Amino acid sequence: MSEQVRPRLVLFDMDDTLVVTRAVKWQQHQFVAKEEYGLDLSEETLAQHWGQPFGPMLSALYQQAAPEAELIANYRKYHDLYPKLEQPGAVAGVKALLAAGYQVGVLTSMINEVAAADLARMGFPIDDFAMLLGADNTEFHKPDPRVFAPIADYASQQGWDLSEVVYVGDALIDEVAASGAGLGFIGVTTGMAQAEDFPAGTPVFPGVAAAINSLL
Repeated sequence: MSEQVRPRLVLFDMDDTLVVTRAVKWQQHQFVAKEEYGLDLSEETLAQHWGQPFGPMLSALYQQAAPEAELIANYRKYHDLYPKLEQPGAVAGVKALLAAGYQVGVLTSMINEVAAADLARMGFPIDDFAMLLGADNTEFHKPDPRVFAPIADYASQQGWDLSEVVYVGDALIDEVAASGAGLGFIGVTTGMAQAEDFPAGTPVFPGVAAAINSLL
């Protein structure tokens, strides 16, 4: 491990950090847009709205073609045809963190129920997580630092400073939210951001396994 202060809680973004999402789910969004609503959904539009809270993102992608609840239901009909995949070494890395005495959690823009099911299917030990927070658990969303308010409450209950929590994410909105809230941050380049896109001095790794190894 580097000379940085050892965090007490390692908190992960989910999509394109712990799991392979964009390559799989963009195909699903394009299929649903065409199959359900007759829309041709471009990668440019997907990139523009990617990472937003799930319900509002669907409304934007599918041009408000139906109420949000109906959009979500229609999208989920095809969920199992486009399964997310584990990022290489992610499950083993998370288990290694837990074995080393770290607390582990997830904060994601995905709906909590769907996130939990996907992570469990891939073998992540979610029953051992300190928390799993989805978009439906908070009214605030990245890049707003207030998305980490539940983490601040948890840290206070534990008697920790927020600097003892590190967030691992693949996007600039992850870094902006984490830094704004006072958390540490580690970047990975398995999403749309490259290493040079993150602020100077940010620790950045090519994948979550390497990021985890830096803490062990």
